[in-house]
Amino acid sequence: MTEQTYTPPPLLPNELTNDKPWSAKGRFGRLSYLAWTLVSTIAFYIILFPVAFVFGGFSALAGGSESSFAGLGIGLILVFAVLYIAFIYITIVYGIRRAHDINISGWWLLLFLIPIVNIIFGLYLLFARGTDGQNRFGPPRKTSEWEKILGWIYIALIPISIIFFAVFAIPAYQGYVTKLQETQHSQTIGNQTYTETSTTETTTAYPATPAS
Repeated sequence: MTEQTYTPPPLLPNELTNDKPWSAKGRFGRLSYLAWTLVSTIAFYIILFPVAFVFGGFSALAGGSESSFAGLGIGLILVFAVLYIAFIYITIVYGIRRAHDINISGWWLLLFLIPIVNIIFGLYLLFARGTDGQNRFGPPRKTSEWEKILGWIYIALIPISIIFFAVFAIPAYQGYVTKLQETQHSQTIGNQTYTETSTTETTTAYPATPAS
């Protein structure tokens, strides 16, 4: 009679293990990571723009008084701070899950605090292949079809964004800087002209007394 070794049952997909994307426990594949990042970014702006519009409308109804505007400005800043902190938290959670997928600790995300290194590490998180099978952070997470679609949309938006900034945003910023410099130069010349004119008028009004 031969002794049989025990084989553990196969791992269940994320739909059966009740995976929660907003929890730091678990893993994110590349497309899942991109898809949820895109969803959180869109949600952030969908909430932010109506809030800013509402606060702007209240400011207009208040008659634009300085006290009311200051109060509304502080309220808007507080709302924006809460939204931004929530967005940063979700982004960190997604990064931790992506780090788990390539079998490294979430503490590696501290590299984002180091200039230049953060860019390299960010690209590594985007393109590194996850561990095949279970690793020390759990089983691989199945990527849903909608996550695949949004993930590829995010990838397509990257070169589009680069082209947009190169064609429109950068020239517009350069034009703004040039116009600002021209305005400052004109103001400087105007101040110098005013000073010279004032000096001339003073000299004319009070001529120098000849020495006796």
